[in-house]
Amino acid sequence: EYNIMKTTPLFSIVIPVYNREQCIANAINSVVSQAVDNWEVVVVDDGSVDNTASVIDDMMSKDQRIRAFHLPINQGVSAARNKGLEEARGDYLLFLDSDDEFLPGAFSRLCTIINGDRDINAVLFPIKRFDGSADKTDENCAVRVMEREQIRTVLLAGLLGVKEHPQDHIY
Repeated sequence: EYNIMKTTPLFSIVIPVYNREQCIANAINSVVSQAVDNWEVVVVDDGSVDNTASVIDDMMSKDQRIRAFHLPINQGVSAARNKGLEEARGDYLLFLDSDDEFLPGAFSRLCTIINGDRDINAVLFPIKRFDGSADKTDENCAVRVMEREQIRTVLLAGLLGVKEHPQDHIY
């Protein structure tokens, strides 16, 4: 069973952000509020010109597990994610968009999956969509664990547009 008390983070959550002062705190707080607390948040501010940097720095000053990197000019989401990858120290990597949130219990469920199979290559998360008045959840949507061959034939093919991929999952 995985030891969640070790000194390096179990999860590195990379959050690229650009001009999202209204929602970045919600994204970070969705990590902070998880029952499993062996994580780090790597926020990469991609040259925001609004108050995003101040919001991030304020949150970082309150929790040492939150680390922020400020790119001097906007370079695009890929550059921001790559910077986050370079800085990540955790055993497992998660990406979170700055306008998204993890639901309560997400990390506990991931720990259960990890403890059940240490040879996991990728986990696909179900998502819940909010349209402003109500939320929508796909009843058939469930956590999917992928092995190496499935990553190549299903995940990468879908992401590259070679074939359709499940729209109700976050990779």
